[in-house]
Amino acid sequence: MEPATGILIKAVSAAGGFLGGSSLLVYMKPSSLKEAIMRVLVTTVAATMTAPAISLKLLDNDSPEVLGGVAFGIGFIAWNVLGAIAQFFQNRQGQDIKQIVKGATDD
Repeated sequence: MEPATGILIKAVSAAGGFLGGSSLLVYMKPSSLKEAIMRVLVTTVAATMTAPAISLKLLDNDSPEVLGGVAFGIGFIAWNVLGAIAQFFQNRQGQDIKQIVKGATDD
């Protein structure tokens, strides 16, 4: 198969992220239509931004099949990862970075 071009890379990444985010809705039911749309949009954008970098730079593979698989995986896990990061920062709101690092090394 031919190497992916710029437009194809973004299209395959968006499609894979959309499918990954949509399939996540089967496992984690949204509470409203607005939340479902937000989840799919966030996972699609996350996959569109990160899948090309992972596929082309880390895996050194530019085939659309690999790119679509990477984008699907990112779309599937992006909502959980972003939620965990947001919760981490929300729990440590008001703390200085030195306090957070010191608390991690004391354990």
